[in-house]
Amino acid sequence: MARRRRSRQVDIFNFSFLDILACVIGLLIFIMVMVFVLQSAASNAAAANPRKAHDQRAQAAMWRRIAQRDNALASRMAGAAAGLQPAALPVNLALQLSAAQQAFAAAEARDAHERAKLLQLQAARSFARRAGRIAAAKAIATAEARLAAAQHKLRQIVARRKSLVRLLPVRRGAPNRAWSHVLYVDCGRKGVTMFRLLPNGHARKLGHTDNSDLNSSSSAYQKCMATQSQYSHGDVLFWVHPNAITTFNKAKAAKPAGVVYGDEPATARFSFATAVGQK
Repeated sequence: MARRRRSRQVDIFNFSFLDILACVIGLLIFIMVMVFVLQSAASNAAAANPRKAHDQRAQAAMWRRIAQRDNALASRMAGAAAGLQPAALPVNLALQLSAAQQAFAAAEARDAHERAKLLQLQAARSFARRAGRIAAAKAIATAEARLAAAQHKLRQIVARRKSLVRLLPVRRGAPNRAWSHVLYVDCGRKGVTMFRLLPNGHARKLGHTDNSDLNSSSSAYQKCMATQSQYSHGDVLFWVHPNAITTFNKAKAAKPAGVVYGDEPATARFSFATAVGQK
C-alpha cells in the first residue's frame, strides 16, 4: 500500500503582544529622556546669556575709560608742547633757539660733507693701491719674462760653447819679441794642477799638488816653480775657481819671491783642453 506523504508545516515569525509592548515602553522612555535633556540645555543657555552680556558690557565700559584717559593725556601733552613753541618764548630766547637750530643743521651738513669726502678719499686710495698692485704685478711679470728669456739665451750660448779652453801663446813686446814661458796653475778646492802650453794650442798637464803639500820642496808645485824661475820671461797665471780662494792664497804664499804671477777668475765649468794622449 502506498505511503502517505507528510504535509510540510510553514513557520511564520510573529511578534507577541509582550514584545510590542516592551518596544513601545522603551521608545516612550527614550523620548522623555531627550525632552528632559533639551529642556535642561535651554535653561542653562538662558541662565548663561545674562552673565555673558553683563561681561561684554563691563569690558566695553573699561575700554571706553581707557580711551578717555589716553585722549586726556594726549591733550595735556599737546598743550605743554604748544607752550614751548618759539612764539610763546621771549624774543631773545626764540632767536637763540633758532640760531642754535641753524648751527646744528649747518654742523650736520658739514659732517655729511666730510663723510662724503672721506668715502671718496678712501675709494681713491683703494683704487690707487689696486692700480699700484696691478702695475707692480705687470712689471714683475715682465721682469720675470725677461729674466727667463735671458736665462734661456744664456743656456743656449753655454750649450754652443765648448767647456774646454784653448790658450794661445804669449809673445813679449819689442825689441826681442821672445815667447814667454807661462805656467798655468788651475786652482781647485783640494789642490792645484800645473799646465804648460803646447805649440798646437793645447795644454800639457805637468802635475798635481794637494793643499797640504804646497810648501813641500818635493811637490810638483815647487818643482814647476823652480823650473819657471829659471826662465828670463817665466810668468805664472793662476786660474781661480769660485770654491778655490783658500787654495789660491796658499799657492800664492808658497810661490818663490822672484816669480811674476797673475790671476784670472774661472767658472765652475772651466777646464784646460789637453792634447790627445795627455792627461
